[in-house]
Amino acid sequence: DGRPPRKVLANYLAWYDEGTWSSCAISDGDRPIEPYNSDNEGAIWRQVRQALDVGIDGFTLQWFAPGERTDQNLRKLLAQSQGTGFQSTVIFLRHIWHGSPEPSQDNVAEAIRYLIDEYGGHPNFLAVDGRPVLIFADVYRVPRTEGQTPQQAWEAIRARVDPEHRTIWIGEGLDPSYLAVFDGLYV
Repeated sequence: DGRPPRKVLANYLAWYDEGTWSSCAISDGDRPIEPYNSDNEGAIWRQVRQALDVGIDGFTLQWFAPGERTDQNLRKLLAQSQGTGFQSTVIFLRHIWHGSPEPSQDNVAEAIRYLIDEYGGHPNFLAVDGRPVLIFADVYRVPRTEGQTPQQAWEAIRARVDPEHRTIWIGEGLDPSYLAVFDGLYV
């Protein structure tokens, strides 16, 4: 029927260590049986193998910015996935990142360009028909110029980064007006 095969993806948070599990805002039922350090390559390898064992095809790693901890752990995740069909992508959060510098359309575009250039060609980075897939959370919170809608802001960013739509962008939400910029939506 021409449709790409379905993928089962699991959300992946790459910022924990042994000291944060007791203080994090998750329910007791969501705490891991074996607390881990998100930077530990052995833990990442174990989690990839566990995911594969239960039929998960890849992770959606919550990603903040180039060079930051989640970026370093994305690199480790892709390395630990090599030799498998496990393909992961990011849930892009640079536009809402609490770090420095404050989010702007310029640094959001730079971060997207970085992801595409740095990881888009990796065999374990999620792609459909050769097009890397990026997922964006909280799309309504993008930095805007005066009078600009969020959709217009994303359109301006995409025009700078991916004007030929060589990547697939998936935005969070159910507002179909975002489909003018994004290739799909998720809840």
